[in-house]
Amino acid sequence: MAARSEHPSRARRVLSIVIAVLSVAIVGLIVMGLPGGCCTFSSVDSPLPNGEGIVNNDRPLTSDQAYRVTTAGSTIIKSMVDPILALGFRPQKVTPPSERWSGCQAAHLQIYSDGKDNGAKYAAVVRFESAGYVPFSALEHALAAVPGVTLQGASGESGVFTVSVHRSTSNPRFAAVQVVSPCYFIRKIRGNGSVSSDDVALVTGFLSRELVLSS
Repeated sequence: MAARSEHPSRARRVLSIVIAVLSVAIVGLIVMGLPGGCCTFSSVDSPLPNGEGIVNNDRPLTSDQAYRVTTAGSTIIKSMVDPILALGFRPQKVTPPSERWSGCQAAHLQIYSDGKDNGAKYAAVVRFESAGYVPFSALEHALAAVPGVTLQGASGESGVFTVSVHRSTSNPRFAAVQVVSPCYFIRKIRGNGSVSSDDVALVTGFLSRELVLSS
């Protein structure tokens, strides 16, 4: 009888040991797959303009791809300028049109929630001012008519880019349009996972510069 009563306890002990061994093995496999043994990240596919492929941690952004992103983004925002000029706006001289590449999180860390900047996104902005008041509905209507731009209210999209129009709440004579690309992975995470501005400029060609509207 004693032998029978000990059997379930022995089985439970064996099961506990098996679970513990499996847990250690699983954790070991996870750690083995972590860069530097500390952290890992999941792939984020970011599409390129005109269906030219995707960028992710296996296929980081190249200089040629960055050039095509810049060209496509600047083309879109330039197409949005003429309809706004037709409403009586003029580009601001104090803050001239600009385009820039800035750091962003292109891959999400699976262990640490505070991901590092390991990618870059393109953004172009043109700010306007008008001599008189122009209703926002007129801006929305004018930009909604731009081929390839889908705008509902203050935001929308054009291909892989997001587009938006902003109206100053303090001075309704001021407005701005902006085009922003997805966040493109620059390179695999190393060290603290961040990408320096020099790394971004090396791939994209620049960090910030004036956008020349006349082409």
